Amino acid sequence: MESQSHHTESQSHSTRSIALKLNLSTLFIGTLLCGILAVYFFQETQERVKEQASIELTQITDTLKLALETNSHLSNMIRIVGVLTTNKNIDRLSVIKSSDMRVNADSLTQYNGRLAKEVFPAPIMELLTSPARVHDQQSGEFIGSHLHHAVQFHLIDPEVNRLRPYIIYFKYDKTLLEAGINQTRNNYLLIVICAFSSLLLINLWIHKVVVLTPLFQITAQLKHQAGRNISPKPLKISTRDEFGILANSYNHSVHTQLLQKKELEKSHRHIKNMTRVLPVHLIYVDTKQKIQFINRHSLKWLDSENNEVLNHTCEAIIPLNFLSLWLPSLNKL
Repeated sequence: MESQSHHTESQSHSTRSIALKLNLSTLFIGTLLCGILAVYFFQETQERVKEQASIELTQITDTLKLALETNSHLSNMIRIVGVLTTNKNIDRLSVIKSSDMRVNADSLTQYNGRLAKEVFPAPIMELLTSPARVHDQQSGEFIGSHLHHAVQFHLIDPEVNRLRPYIIYFKYDKTLLEAGINQTRNNYLLIVICAFSSLLLINLWIHKVVVLTPLFQITAQLKHQAGRNISPKPLKISTRDEFGILANSYNHSVHTQLLQKKELEKSHRHIKNMTRVLPVHLIYVDTKQKIQFINRHSLKWLDSENNEVLNHTCEAIIPLNFLSLWLPSLNKL
């Protein structure tokens, strides 16, 4: 019982190992793809934030230009900047004159008219001294949860009524945009994970039906035959795939063995019957000098029955005067 239980456990472990090996590639590719998507979305987030910020900055500069072309007074610039900062993603917007680096209009009105170096910290001043072009999406600097952007463009100076270079600085809050991108990333990853999980489950089911079940049927029948120590019998399997071919080949081999066994038994019976009726003394002796076969003529000569002779030594059955003639041959066994 213990050996049978051990065999069952080893067989179960074998089938589990086969199932794992068959689905290992799917599991590996699914995990690898999820990892690649996670890294891709992580890197894409920063680019998407800069791209979206650039689009909104372009809209802001276009709005400023259009509004100041009709009314270039400083009060109108301050009013427009205040309106534009109502955008939920813009924390701060400032228009700075490039010639003297003075803040003309700021969403924080207390900074209007002050020098930029008095208002902005050193990292922002470095950004203001080297502003980007309007459509440069790769510009800007991330500090914490904000993107700081500075762009140079030309507006009509209300004092001289001529085009002069100005710098637009705005502080872009990326929290909402990042949250949307992260949600999209999570949705994609969830779809991919569900797809590969479904594929893995389907593969497991297919492998169980197509591979493991026929394999278990074959091994169970072979185990049943080996456990009872009986002659091999044909396998019963209904599939027409490679397992069916394997079972048919095995069944053909078993059929050939059974035919050979029948022929051998028939020949053995024929020979045995012939030796029993031969009018000579015929005795088979094993290596221990025990009689394993004796024909009918010898039994009559000894006046004994078959069960009284078989598995007995020659010394106990054969007369001594005849045994002395056989000893040289018996000693060679």
